[in-house]
Amino acid sequence: MVTIKDIAEMAGVSIATVSRTLNQDKTLSISDETRQRILEIAEELQYKTRKERNKYKRQAVKQKHDIGLLLLYSQREELNDPYYLSIRHSIKEEGIQCGFNIIEMFYNSEIKKNIKKYSLNGLIVVGSQGQYEKTNCHELLTDIEHVVFVDFDPEVESADSVMMDFKKSVKEAIYYLIDLGHEKIGFIGGKEIRITELEHSSSAKIEDIRELVYYEILRKENKLCPEYVIVEGEYSCEQGYESMKKLIEQGDMPSAVFIASDTMAIGALKALSEKKIKVPGDVAIVSCNDIATAEFVVPALTTIRANTELMGIMAVRTMKERIAYDRGVGIQVFIPTKLIIRQSS
Repeated sequence: MVTIKDIAEMAGVSIATVSRTLNQDKTLSISDETRQRILEIAEELQYKTRKERNKYKRQAVKQKHDIGLLLLYSQREELNDPYYLSIRHSIKEEGIQCGFNIIEMFYNSEIKKNIKKYSLNGLIVVGSQGQYEKTNCHELLTDIEHVVFVDFDPEVESADSVMMDFKKSVKEAIYYLIDLGHEKIGFIGGKEIRITELEHSSSAKIEDIRELVYYEILRKENKLCPEYVIVEGEYSCEQGYESMKKLIEQGDMPSAVFIASDTMAIGALKALSEKKIKVPGDVAIVSCNDIATAEFVVPALTTIRANTELMGIMAVRTMKERIAYDRGVGIQVFIPTKLIIRQSS
């Protein structure tokens, strides 16, 4: 099992620095380069451990195709949410095995010009529906025949999508909390807006399957308390902190909270710690994604494991199959998820 000490030795920093980095401590004064090195080592060690369990190695093959990897977020956003870092790494690793030259591009104002510099055989787009609409990304796809979207599906004709199947695991997580005896279960999530809708339209909010399943189960069990639901802002550590503070300030706290991402949960843990609210003694926490840092925070997060490595692998293999057979019909690939029980619940 990988430890914080292992990461610290490889990164050339102290154990305390690794711990504070993995816990998203914003008071820690280190460079972005050092922060990224720590996160990448944590992810790489986890990746290699899974590879060793598989007990096989694949040899790199000669590169034949130029495949763009368009990341609809900034490098700073990736630093703040290692979920996407893991996806990017697995796409690059599998790309080598499939004979692809992966050309990485973070979205910026020059992206259209940058994409035109390459004669791309295909484009893998990683991000969310909200980021896709906000960036007007669809304008970049007109001249690219083979497109695979990762972690969202904008329903572009003939394009493929590879996404997490959260429905079953979120249902399992909610019933897990109910079976523990929790009568009041809250929800914290982010909010993405569909900018193509009217500004004040009730349909403008992009639906989150985690929130939908939460409502479905608690309504069915007659345990829904809307006052315990806070859906605001980005899926960030800072927003998780602010949302939990708001929940605490209401006075009547739920005994458990389901949080839409580990990154938000890390911020929520900080807010609870500041008010000396014990986890899981006073409030149980369950979150989503099982990012590399989830098992290193205190307490370690009970979370739904999103197999980001497999999602990246399937994105590349789907692209390989598209090109090999010149397939023009889009498909959807869903990656299963799994509830991982740790100390926070």
